[in-house]
Amino acid sequence: MKYLLPILIPLLLLSACLSPGTSTQGDPISVWSLQLELSGGIAGIHRSLQLDHSGRLMAIDHRNGREVTRTLDNAQMARVEALLQALPYSPVQSSDDKRSLPGERCADCIVSLLQLTMDGVQHQNIHQTPSATSPYEALRKHLAGLLQQALAQAD
Repeated sequence: MKYLLPILIPLLLLSACLSPGTSTQGDPISVWSLQLELSGGIAGIHRSLQLDHSGRLMAIDHRNGREVTRTLDNAQMARVEALLQALPYSPVQSSDDKRSLPGERCADCIVSLLQLTMDGVQHQNIHQTPSATSPYEALRKHLAGLLQQALAQAD
C-alpha cells in the first residue's frame, strides 16, 4: 500500500486538471447526442436526424411529416463513435441564423446544421456546401447517409 500511494496521488492530481467534457483522443465519450438538420436546395428539403449514445435514431422529413425511429446496430454505433473520437473538442463559432451562414446565400445549396453534445459540452457546425477540409465533414456525411437510409426504409 505504501508503494501504491506515491503513484496514485500524482495520477489523481493530473486527472483533476482535465475540465468536465474534456476528452483525450482514444478515450470513450460516455454521453453524447447528435442532431443534423438539412434544409434548402431546389427541391426545398427539410430533414433532420437525432441520435444518442444509446443508439436511438430518429429521422424526420419535415415536409411530409414522416418520422422514423429505430436503433442502430453495434457496427453502425462503432462507426459513429469512431467519427466522434476523431473530432476536435472545441466549440465552433456559428451564426445566430441557423438557416444560413453569414454573408453567404445560395438558392440551390443545402445547408447542414450539426449540433453535438458530448459529455455536457455543446458544439455546433454549419455548412452551406460540403467541405473536405472540415473535421466535421466525415461525420456530417455519414449522418446524412443514415438519415436518407432511415427515411427510405420507411417507404
